[in-house]
Amino acid sequence: MFAFKIFIYFGLITISFRALDFMFQSLDWSLEYCIDMILMKYFSWEFEKSKLPFIDFYTYNLPVTIYLNWFWAKIIGATDFSFRILDNIWYILLSISSFFYFKRYSIFASISAFVFCLTLPMNATNFGAFQRETMFLVFWVLGIYSFEKILNENHLKLHFILLGIYFSLSFFIKPTSIFLFGFIFLYLIYLETAKKKFFEFKKNLILSVLSFLIISIFIFLPFILKKQFNLAVSNWYLYFLDLNSSLEIKSFNELTKGIINFRFKDWSRPLNGFSSEQEYQINPGRFGLLSVFSFLISVILYFRKKVNITVFILFFSSLANYYTQMKGFTYHLFPLWLSFIYFQLLCLNYFYNQLKEANLIKKSISVFFILFFLISILIQEDRSLKRYLGTGLYSKKTFENRILPSSYTNKYLNELNQKLNKKVKFQNFETYHSISLYSSMKFDFELVSKFPEGYIFYGIDSRYDKYKKEMINSLTKNPPDIVLLSREGAFQEKKDLFKTFPELKKFLKNYQIYKTYHELNLVNYSIYVKY
Repeated sequence: MFAFKIFIYFGLITISFRALDFMFQSLDWSLEYCIDMILMKYFSWEFEKSKLPFIDFYTYNLPVTIYLNWFWAKIIGATDFSFRILDNIWYILLSISSFFYFKRYSIFASISAFVFCLTLPMNATNFGAFQRETMFLVFWVLGIYSFEKILNENHLKLHFILLGIYFSLSFFIKPTSIFLFGFIFLYLIYLETAKKKFFEFKKNLILSVLSFLIISIFIFLPFILKKQFNLAVSNWYLYFLDLNSSLEIKSFNELTKGIINFRFKDWSRPLNGFSSEQEYQINPGRFGLLSVFSFLISVILYFRKKVNITVFILFFSSLANYYTQMKGFTYHLFPLWLSFIYFQLLCLNYFYNQLKEANLIKKSISVFFILFFLISILIQEDRSLKRYLGTGLYSKKTFENRILPSSYTNKYLNELNQKLNKKVKFQNFETYHSISLYSSMKFDFELVSKFPEGYIFYGIDSRYDKYKKEMINSLTKNPPDIVLLSREGAFQEKKDLFKTFPELKKFLKNYQIYKTYHELNLVNYSIYVKY
């Protein structure tokens, strides 16, 4: 068995090497490949100018997201390379926190957790995630780690305080974090009342509430000092609701179909493993049968008291996070991906411990399943890497000849920037890709409104009229030198912007089209300049 254990660790080293190599390769990639990364950089860029989110610019991102990105840009720099490093740091922090969470099971489980979590970037997304999910997941794992400590009655006061801190930080990254910490506190209440297991809960709950409130006050301190707190909260809430309503909402059945893929050939598929839109339409499930199998085995282990409740609380919180957002985006499934990874780790750890059994049959079964899980992860990695064939991103021969997502946008805006030879006033009306924001930051253009993207203007209800009126007022008071727009919406069932926002079409009568073109994303763009 010693030789087999050496083989197991060799497998883990292979998985980690491929994952780390992927992360290393991603450091050279432009932010243009990751839509939300551009927005994250833009919000931190505006904050650096002493502009407050929800007051001076609209965003659905909450303050902690903006502060963390701004702080990183402040100390390291706001380059593509620095943000790629930050993206990878979140994955490494997730792996480290998972390592400590699994220490209660075994050192083997800890090492495996560290390695498996490193596969998130290559498994989950094509071009680096840089999503809020990768940020708050670190605090979720720290939260269930403290939860376990409380269940074992270790340093109760400390871990109740930490729960409040983790809740505050994760909630103000994304409010769906309320599910995880809500379930944790509800379960502690259940233990206190039904099971008569006492944690000095009422007294310690006050510590959690106080730590949550103290961190929250610090988070909103810039707004409080400027006496803009109420306005900021109101603006964010209304903008979030209105923006959310302008996007396509998926039904419960559609969301459910997007979770499990029941085809045997996809038993170990990457989370974002679709090779085409047609394949996605045929079978949209993102998790293979491996995930179902590991979940069922973990349930058996739970009832046999081999594992505790914490991973299942993570699992149900992840489901709530996914369903309540009602969009079905792949990154909404990152927490669920982590839950399934944890189930696989629980199974792997159980079978690894079975190697100590004298029974030859049990040993043979354990060897089989250990190989099964390790090979499954290797297959996931292999299928993930195949998605990069032809992109020019993962081959030294083709990297320099790759086509950037905003090649033409950069070219034409650079031409205009040189012709105008002044501080350019700019406004974009993009929906899906926000690639012009990347160019506008590159050339230091000044946005003339509070709107960095155009989703909201595709809304057809009267609730969107106030945003359209505000935009026209901004354009009129501070006419932009350049207007860039993509007339068709990406998530708005291909609505025409000029039909949903005819006031914009009227305003642009004073402008002429400089270029009409389409980028790598196949979206049609038009650049307008003043006569």
